[in-house]
Amino acid sequence: MDCIDGKQARRTGSSSPLGQLFDHGCDAIALHLMLGMAQTSVQQPMGFISSLALTLAMLPWICSQYEEYHTGHMIYGNGYFGVLEANYILAFVFALSGIFGPSFWSRIVFSAVPLPILGTMDITARHVFVVIDIVAAVNQTYGQLFRVFSSSVDRLPKEEQGYKELGLASKIRHLMWIAILLGFGGYWTARDQSKMSNPVEARFISLAFGIIFAMVATKLIMDHMCKEPFRPTLWAFIILILSTVNVITGTVNVFLASQAAAAFCLVFYLTNITGIINDICRFLKINCLTIKPQKKTQ
Repeated sequence: MDCIDGKQARRTGSSSPLGQLFDHGCDAIALHLMLGMAQTSVQQPMGFISSLALTLAMLPWICSQYEEYHTGHMIYGNGYFGVLEANYILAFVFALSGIFGPSFWSRIVFSAVPLPILGTMDITARHVFVVIDIVAAVNQTYGQLFRVFSSSVDRLPKEEQGYKELGLASKIRHLMWIAILLGFGGYWTARDQSKMSNPVEARFISLAFGIIFAMVATKLIMDHMCKEPFRPTLWAFIILILSTVNVITGTVNVFLASQAAAAFCLVFYLTNITGIINDICRFLKINCLTIKPQKKTQ
């Protein structure tokens, strides 16, 4: 059902910027929650492997917003694998965990496999899932970046260009923001769970990074909708970078710092997104989540 809502809205003439914001804005939050549930389902502790799988799964999603900003088209898929297939895989993962229990993912699929750098190791069902995630993400991202950098500004209609930052330099600059977001976020969420003073710390780090990701993605969506230059939310990057540096230096207790980061991000995100929705509702002269009764005509 994930790809039907937009088509149905356009078919019935009920599509609007508010609908696009709700759709993709909610996806920005839901993506992190779904990936967190998948991590729990396969019993993958916080660390390098889970961080790699998380950030690479987020990459093609935010790159689809990046592609729409620069080309005017959102293409999430290559004809064989797309957003529906990704949802099916997650549903399949949850079903396997529910039927066979989380221990299913610890079953050995291949024994004593020699691997470069890592040496010889047993490959479990959990590793297979992570490899599928990485391969699918890299494949999707390659197609998205190829389309963005092979597109020309001249192909975009004037109304689509608006006041956007377009061209090769802007494409590279915007991509660098995404790289910083996922690079620092990946390092932050790769914190070894055995080094945490409290196991709940992992949840606060995950929550804070998920909100920061949603905030940056929502800003990119808004700037595309309004045809404006992309100006990423700087406070989100400041918190992200400071939190990552703090994990390295240990200047402040990481558990307390992660709690403070999560609380600040949550409050600021809710305040910001509420303001955006209210502004759009005022512009469209509609009420959020309510329908005005039509006046009876004589």
